[in-house]
Amino acid sequence: MISYNFPTKQGLVYYNNTWNVLFESTNRNSYKHYYGYYTDKNKNTRQATKDFVPATGYSAVKVESAPHYNDHAFITNQAYLNYLQNKRYSDEDWMD
Repeated sequence: MISYNFPTKQGLVYYNNTWNVLFESTNRNSYKHYYGYYTDKNKNTRQATKDFVPATGYSAVKVESAPHYNDHAFITNQAYLNYLQNKRYSDEDWMD
């Protein structure tokens, strides 16, 4: 089985006395999980799982990156440009 998480970096602009999210860049990380059955020494059918996730010490098996996910200057600048152009919010993800 496969599971996903979606780490996101946000570009914020301070106006109206609060921080506002105006741009987001999101990756998709894939993790694998094994699920199966086995017969123990007493001939009982048992089940087991193995999760290959950060909590058990594993990295993602696949990382699909947004175009500018690791470009902090781009994220900051895009948020500011959105503010200047009254777009207020835009985003990019791993499919862009």
